[in-house]
Amino acid sequence: MATANAMHERIEEVYKKFYKGGESPNYILAHSASRYRMKIEEENNERGYSKEEMNASQEAGAWLYDNRKKAMLAHIGVGTIDQALLSILSAKHQSLRLLGLNRKVLIVDEVHAYDSYMNELLCNLLKFHSALGGSAILLSATLPQILRKKFIESFAEGLNLEFPGMSKTDYPLFTVVSGKDFNEIPVKSSDFFKKEVKIMPVDEEQKVLKLIEDAVKNNKCVCWVRNTVYDAIKGYKKITEKYKETPVIIFHSRFILGDRLKIENEVLRLFGQNSNASDRAGKIVIATQVVEQSLDIDFDYMISDMAPIDLIIQRAGRLCRHKRDMDGNRIENSDKRGFPEMAVYMPSLEGKKTDKWFSDVFPKAAYVYPHHGELWLAAEWLLKNKKIIMPDDAREMIEYVYGAKSEIKIPKVFERIENKAGGNDRARAGQAHYQKLKFDEGYTANMYNWPDEEQTVTRLGEPTTTIRLAKWENNILVPFFNQTNRNDWHLSQVSVYKYAVAYEDEQYRNDIDRVKSNMSDKGRYCVLIPLSENGPGLWKGFAMNAEKEKVTIYYSHKIGLYWKEGDADESD
Repeated sequence: MATANAMHERIEEVYKKFYKGGESPNYILAHSASRYRMKIEEENNERGYSKEEMNASQEAGAWLYDNRKKAMLAHIGVGTIDQALLSILSAKHQSLRLLGLNRKVLIVDEVHAYDSYMNELLCNLLKFHSALGGSAILLSATLPQILRKKFIESFAEGLNLEFPGMSKTDYPLFTVVSGKDFNEIPVKSSDFFKKEVKIMPVDEEQKVLKLIEDAVKNNKCVCWVRNTVYDAIKGYKKITEKYKETPVIIFHSRFILGDRLKIENEVLRLFGQNSNASDRAGKIVIATQVVEQSLDIDFDYMISDMAPIDLIIQRAGRLCRHKRDMDGNRIENSDKRGFPEMAVYMPSLEGKKTDKWFSDVFPKAAYVYPHHGELWLAAEWLLKNKKIIMPDDAREMIEYVYGAKSEIKIPKVFERIENKAGGNDRARAGQAHYQKLKFDEGYTANMYNWPDEEQTVTRLGEPTTTIRLAKWENNILVPFFNQTNRNDWHLSQVSVYKYAVAYEDEQYRNDIDRVKSNMSDKGRYCVLIPLSENGPGLWKGFAMNAEKEKVTIYYSHKIGLYWKEGDADESD
C-alpha cells in the first residue's frame, strides 16, 4: 500500500502530459484503502466552476473512486497488483475489471517480489492482457532469469507466438516481445547511477545497537529494517529504553490505517527528497518491509536483518539515495557523506552448519522467509564480496542465489528445509492454477456462486482478520480514529492473522451489534474491538483467537497493535 501511495503522488504530477491540452483524464489510486486517500484536484477556478460544482472529469473520478470494482475503468490509475489480478480470478465483477484493463498499458513494478501463487496469477494476467490487445511493461532490478523466461512465455502465449528462447544475460537488459518479433537489447548504464555500498556483517544484536548509537552521535539518520512486526517492536522498545532522548519512529503494517498514513507521510517528510539537515539529523527509524520498495526516502546509515538477496539490494537502495552534503542538505553535485555502508545483521557462517542456522537467531522471520538454504547463499555472497556495486553486481548476485545451478551450492543440512519450502511453492502455484480463469475455456455453465472480491484470494498465506478498533465516548462506541468523517471506521482498521484474532469478545455483544448495524458495510468481514485507556498513550481491549480463547489486545499510536509476549505474531 505504501508503495502504491508513493507512486500515486509521483504520477499525479505528470499524468496530464500523456494527453493533449484541454483533455481531462481521470486518474485514481486503486488499492484496498485507496478511497481514504482520495484526492480530487480543485481546478474549479481555472475552468470557471463554482466551489459547489465539480466538472465532468471530477464527477467521473468521484464515481470511479466510489467502488474498487470500477477503478480499472479510469484513464490512468496506480494501485497494488491485487486489483488487476482480480480480473482473472473467479470473483464477482471480474469482467468489469477485465474490460477496464482492455487495450491499456499494464505496468507492473518490482515483479521479482511475488511468491509462486502470485507469479502464476500474474502469468495468467499477462496471457489474458496480450490476447485482448493490451501492452505490458514489467520492471525489476533483481529479476532471476527463470522468472524472466516465464513472464515472456506467458505474454507470447496470449499472442499465439512461439517463444524462441533467451540468449542474453547482460544487465541492464531491455526485452521486447511483440506480435512481430522478440528482441533482447542490452542497455548501457550511466555512471551517474552507479552505486557502491560497503557491507558490514554483524552477528550480535548488541553490536547493532552500538552501531545505531555511534551513527546518532554523528548526527546521522539511521534505518533498521526488520523482517517481522514482532522484531520491529522488540527493537523499538530496546532503543527507546536505552536512548530516551533520541527521536525514534517505528513504521510497520500493524497500525490502523489512519495512523499508518500519518506515519508514512511523516517518514516521507523527514527522509524524502525535500528533507534537510534539521529534519533528519540524529533520527532513527525502525521499520519492516514497508520501506523496502518505491518509497523515495534516503538514510545516512542502514542496518538490515538478514533477508533474501533481492531484498538486501532493495534495502540498500534507501541508503544515500539523494545527493547531500555532510550535514544532510540537498546538493546538485556528488554526495559528500562518505562511502555508503550498510550493516547486515546475520547469523555467523563460522562453526558447524546446522539447519537452525537462521531460525535460532530469527525464529519469527524463519516462517516469513522459509528458504534458509537460499539465505545461506546470500550471506555467503555478501561475506565473500564485502560490497555491492550496482548495477554491475546485480546479475551475479541474483543468479548466485536463484540461478539454475544454485541448488547444488546449498549445504546439505538445509536439504529438508529447502524440500519443504519448495513443495509449498509448488502447492501454491498449483492452487493458483486451479483458481485462475482459463482464457481458452471462456465462461462455462459451471461457473456459479463466485465470491465477493473481499473473499477472493490474490495473495496466499495465513488467513487474516480485519479488525476495527473502537473506543468509549460517553458510554457509546465510536471509531478509534475519530475525525467525525464517514470513513472513520475504515481508518480505524488493521489486519492481523486469524489464528491470533478471529472473533469478537462477547462481553459487549449488544454494543458491538448496535454499532455494526450503523456502519455503511454493516461491519461484514470485520471484528470490532472496543478499547479502554490503560495508561498514558496505551489502550486495551479483548477478542477471541481461532481457538476461541480470550486474547488481550493493546494499541498505541506510537507502537501499533500488539498482544502479550509469546502470543502468535503477525509479520508484515
